[in-house]
Amino acid sequence: MKKRYDFIFGIGAACSCTEALRRANLQYASLPLDWLFGSNFLGRVDILLSKFDRFIDINDLSKCSYNNGDHTNLCDVYANNYSGLIFNHDFPADVPLEVSYPAVIEKYSRRIKRLLNNIQQAQSILIVYIETPNTETHASDEDIVNGWERIRSKYPDKKIDILYFINDLNCIPQNPQKQFFASGSVIKITANYKSKCADALPYVVDQSELVHILKDYGLKTSVFFRVKQLIKKIIVNLVPIRTVRRRMRKKYHVL
Repeated sequence: MKKRYDFIFGIGAACSCTEALRRANLQYASLPLDWLFGSNFLGRVDILLSKFDRFIDINDLSKCSYNNGDHTNLCDVYANNYSGLIFNHDFPADVPLEVSYPAVIEKYSRRIKRLLNNIQQAQSILIVYIETPNTETHASDEDIVNGWERIRSKYPDKKIDILYFINDLNCIPQNPQKQFFASGSVIKITANYKSKCADALPYVVDQSELVHILKDYGLKTSVFFRVKQLIKKIIVNLVPIRTVRRRMRKKYHVL
């Protein structure tokens, strides 16, 4: 049986986390740490616990690349020198920072408010962290448990679990190894989820492998909500024009 939660969200380490949660029907809206590179597990725990203090202050930002190479959403890449986060998908290419910044900060303010409100309203919460396959230094078991203890101390009235993924090429596909800590509230999953495509970049994951693992977890949602999401997904995927379909998928959080 699935283990179900009121709220599930990811805190890293990159886009693959939110993509996996969406494909597994565990997330339906964008949140502040979804599409970002940089920092590490404990660094992102710090950001969460600070309620996103200095998350995207303009004085902390510096351009680290002229574009992200994504021709469907070409953006300048900015690093937050305070937190180590990398913003790859937010600042339109060749637009001065002072011009693009107001729209970006407004967008992240919405996402931060959405996340904190959802945490406040939920009683049971699952936090997911998926290391990229090319991560060289894994978080220790002590660091993972320490992050969970700090979050639990911040929200003592919540039931909070952490699901932490580590990639290991020696693992048999679809045969993940699970370790449990903190009386089962911290689950470390070691699996082989690196993309099997020969030309894939080192950080790219095999989403089908992650979704296979995430099938053991679910959201406490009504039948009406699930039917509505299914109808929305069908309608968006029937849009014949590819560029319009992509925009609608992004707008309505459909994969």
